[in-house]
Amino acid sequence: MRNMRWQIARVMRIAIILTMAFALFAGLCACGSSHYTTGTEKSSSATSSSDGAKQNQDQYEDTWRQPKQATPETYVDPRWPTTNSQLLAIPEEQRWYNAWGSVETTCTIAGPVIDVYQATNEYGAPIFVNIGADYPDPDCVTLVIWADDEAEFDSTLHDIDHGNAWISVTSYLTTYNGYLQFSTDNYVEWTYWTEVR
Repeated sequence: MRNMRWQIARVMRIAIILTMAFALFAGLCACGSSHYTTGTEKSSSATSSSDGAKQNQDQYEDTWRQPKQATPETYVDPRWPTTNSQLLAIPEEQRWYNAWGSVETTCTIAGPVIDVYQATNEYGAPIFVNIGADYPDPDCVTLVIWADDEAEFDSTLHDIDHGNAWISVTSYLTTYNGYLQFSTDNYVEWTYWTEVR
């Protein structure tokens, strides 16, 4: 008899643990899916707990598997293709497409990294980081990193050369042959973001 009570108590503990684990899992699914809405969700009145839980679980699973992808029409400005709150907070005058207004000043310019390229056959083996647009677009802002300064930028270059990266550069903005550029000939500060959507 004592052994049977122990087994019943054990089964009850397992049932309680499984119930708590399921509740925790269902709660986590509900939290995670709140970021991804399809716009077709309907509000409904209370239903029976098993039918309502199944309906809600199906709804959350569908939105969890199919996150809403940002498309150009969902961006406030297609020249600033991000929904990242830190990047959206960058003032207009510091955005790459407004850089011409800051020529011959020390300024901060930010934008998506379009290309990272090293000209190994040119004197000084410079590395070009194109911001906002690709060279030879006249609005392209290029950060020129000379080979002597490459070590200082090594980890940054590795991180931003894989796509979906943004960079903010503070330095003296000049023009070279009609194109905007920052150069490590001057003092340069930078911040970058990876995996930006």
